[in-house]
Amino acid sequence: MDSRTGLPVTTVRALISQLLGQANLEVQALSIPAFRQTHVFELFNRQDAEDGFAAMSLACHIFQFEKGRWPQSLEELIPDSLPHAVIDPWGDGKQTLGYVLIKGGLPDGSDRPLVFSRCDSKDGMFFVRDRPDYDWSWYEEHDAHFNQVIKQDGQFRDVARWRPPNRFGPATLPVP
Repeated sequence: MDSRTGLPVTTVRALISQLLGQANLEVQALSIPAFRQTHVFELFNRQDAEDGFAAMSLACHIFQFEKGRWPQSLEELIPDSLPHAVIDPWGDGKQTLGYVLIKGGLPDGSDRPLVFSRCDSKDGMFFVRDRPDYDWSWYEEHDAHFNQVIKQDGQFRDVARWRPPNRFGPATLPVP
């Protein structure tokens, strides 16, 4: 049992299995009129991605609780903390959601675990350094040599759930 939350690890493992075992909603979408299906499939992909991010984040926390450190790679999570790699709903059907541990990536110098979807990234990904990331991120740069815009995007979830130092005073304020 996690002494910080009082939540048994077996309960968290069951939640991970539940998140990864959701019924394939795409089959249900086929009963929706064709002109609405594209929107519905996008919503299902978003839900699948969020379920996958949540399952992977929980698996990372189980690993950290049991081993006293964040996992070095996705492979280190499987199968003890995460039953299997999670297919990226924004990928090609074979590509999995990713995991990376940024050494010294947090403001206090500790490691920063991230789970992510590559989305449309082709030549690398860029994560935000100065704030937690829980959303779609993009990086854009104009390449004058080829006269084109280089754009990379992806979705990241900060597993450590850190907060940057508050530059504007106390961390909490009373509600007026």
